[in-house]
Amino acid sequence: MVNVRGLSRDLIIHPGETLKEALVEKQMTQKELPARTGRSEVQVSRVVTGAPITPDFAKKLEYVLDIPAYFWNNIQKNYDQELADYKDRHSISENEQRIYVKIKNVLEQFLEVLGLEPEKDEVFGIVQARKFLKVANLGLITEPELSVAYRTANYGKTDEHINYVWNKLCDAHLEKYEAKPFLGIEKLMEVIPEIKSMMFEKNINCSVKNLQNLFSDLGVRFAVVRHYKGAPHHGRVSRNSKDGIDICVTIRQGRVDIFWFSLFHEIAHILNGDLDKEIYSAKDDLEANRLAESLLIPCEDYNKFKQQADFSLSSIIEFAKRVGVPSFTVIGRLQNDKLLRWSSYRKQIRYLKWKDK
Repeated sequence: MVNVRGLSRDLIIHPGETLKEALVEKQMTQKELPARTGRSEVQVSRVVTGAPITPDFAKKLEYVLDIPAYFWNNIQKNYDQELADYKDRHSISENEQRIYVKIKNVLEQFLEVLGLEPEKDEVFGIVQARKFLKVANLGLITEPELSVAYRTANYGKTDEHINYVWNKLCDAHLEKYEAKPFLGIEKLMEVIPEIKSMMFEKNINCSVKNLQNLFSDLGVRFAVVRHYKGAPHHGRVSRNSKDGIDICVTIRQGRVDIFWFSLFHEIAHILNGDLDKEIYSAKDDLEANRLAESLLIPCEDYNKFKQQADFSLSSIIEFAKRVGVPSFTVIGRLQNDKLLRWSSYRKQIRYLKWKDK
């Protein structure tokens, strides 16, 4: 069990103690109380020494001691609650403590989005985590029940506890925006050129705001969410309760080309009809990658460019202009396809960093 500081059982006063004080104040002995209330000496003694005051007995005390029944009911209720809180905090296992330590960073971000201050004390932090993650024990955390398509890094292990809280973090970001019914795949396809044009904006915050406005008109909520070790996702897409669609992307790896590819990967899941599936396969993810690639750079154009085998910077810039994307998109694609080293043309790649408030 976890060592709980600042919580003393002695400070939780049983109503029987208050009853004894009331008897002294009314100049009445404990032996008189059974006769006046119609209860046995054993029953009264049990109440005085720790048994609960029932509503029926509270009413009898009202007549005998001229103290309202609601007073006795309230102090019994408060005692029960305080005792339950005490037992709850002292029931924290080492396993739950380990889970809390593991999820603490993403939990703090989740609470910040909700406008709440995280508890500094570990025990109260665990209690707070239970409340806002809606579980009676952190050990009960499991993968989310909702059907979600992720774009996950091919390195790093997913931790079910961190992943659960990360999904809650995504939900908290998305709840800031109105959920509306999705207008359909055709409408989404119509705005692909406009989305691609936003890639030229140098201020990523402006791009995000423009994307949120554009997506909102289509019934899509969009948010950029912080990434964490244990939830190695570049993005996720899912349906919401209003028949709309939710998209979250991260800035994992910090490259702007990866950010935009992650967004188009999630869009591809929508266009491929993956949100209607109960389970997403590796094949679904691969097909989403392929569609995202073709949405960014048409396959025929890219294949012709590869055949030329001229990957000089001037050639890349010229090709990028021709297909209507920033040069970093072409560089990133060539690097991913192992036609360029990851160190090539680093100055052409813009990098993103999460800024703390």
